[in-house]
Amino acid sequence: MKQRFHPEMSAVTIDMLMHALSEPVRLNILLILDKRGLTACADVYAALGIGKTNASHHFRILRENGLIRATMIGRDLHTQIRHQELEAKFPGLVGMVLGAWREERAPEAGA
Repeated sequence: MKQRFHPEMSAVTIDMLMHALSEPVRLNILLILDKRGLTACADVYAALGIGKTNASHHFRILRENGLIRATMIGRDLHTQIRHQELEAKFPGLVGMVLGAWREERAPEAGA
């Protein structure tokens, strides 16, 4: 089974987070994970209506830049936001970004 790289939080920089957070698809992935917690990757890309290849690219960027952790459960890859680790190193950052993104996209979501 392929081992996936997850950086130690001590190696994660603000530059890495800003890069990962600079793409609307990745922000939408994080919104789903924030709401659902540990979620099968296939469920996330189905909810977003994007293909597996496109989703895999965005999951890799989020994972390699320290925002999410991927775990195999049975035959399915699941992922979740590294909330506790991120909050300890960058207090309030992820919550603030996701809150702003929710508000910004609320009209298109019908909220």
